[in-house]
Amino acid sequence: MTDLPALSDTTKRKLAVQWDTIRDNQKLTDEDLAGYDRERQRLLSIAAKWPRNDPRHRDPRLATQRARWIGESASVRAAGARFRGIDWEYWQHWCHSGAPYEAYAAWLDSLKRDTVAELASIWNGKSDVTDRWFKGTCAPAIEKALVALVKQRIAQARDVESQRLDRVPPGNPILNEIRAGGENLSPPAGVFPKPTQDGATEPSKDESSRTDAGPAVSGTKDGTDRRKAVDAYIEDVLSQKGIRITRTDIWKQARYKSRTEFERWERNDPKNPNKTAHERFTRILTEKPHLK
Repeated sequence: MTDLPALSDTTKRKLAVQWDTIRDNQKLTDEDLAGYDRERQRLLSIAAKWPRNDPRHRDPRLATQRARWIGESASVRAAGARFRGIDWEYWQHWCHSGAPYEAYAAWLDSLKRDTVAELASIWNGKSDVTDRWFKGTCAPAIEKALVALVKQRIAQARDVESQRLDRVPPGNPILNEIRAGGENLSPPAGVFPKPTQDGATEPSKDESSRTDAGPAVSGTKDGTDRRKAVDAYIEDVLSQKGIRITRTDIWKQARYKSRTEFERWERNDPKNPNKTAHERFTRILTEKPHLK
């Protein structure tokens, strides 16, 4: 059996509170469960006493079916909500661990078993009738629902790992080339950034178009590497923070008021190299302020 990462006491308490809320919302409190048990026994008792093959009476299978349905849908919904709440905590562990998706898949299998066991713990012991009902009817329904969730989460983890393998971590050759490209840039004489009201700087009128330096980056001429680096950063923030940032967030973080310089930098525009823009955007990709 796979060992799950340890959760903090605060996280454990948060999950305990969430479970109480789930049970309240799905009407699975101890009082509710006792009422379901009584009703189930009543219906099965009626079905057992129902005259067979008597046209004056309804089919006893209707009472048996109703007894089987009591509490099943609520239990499946509660199990799904419980699984998703716990899974989110371990998802964050996995995203930060850098482990392969198979490790997360093994965690999910353990979480699925734990969730079924937790639902069993609130139902079992009410009566022999309800114990048999949970084992034969409710538990299989919960298992089926959770298997679907596990498959979905494994697919998401596989996608994240694929993006992780394609992305540009600190110190990789692509970012090294992007950073190194800035060393070849020098601002033209007499041209300095203009200060704005909040102390940020916008490029001067000629800053992005005049330079005596060479190319803006020692990478692909069409800016493919830079676009990949930006895409990787956006996915990094999504996987670790659950927030989908955009390119607008990036150029605003660099203290620009329009997207012009960012688009020139991202496509590695040879006609408009800009050392200031290069330094700002490269710093964002390396320091990752949106993850702090």
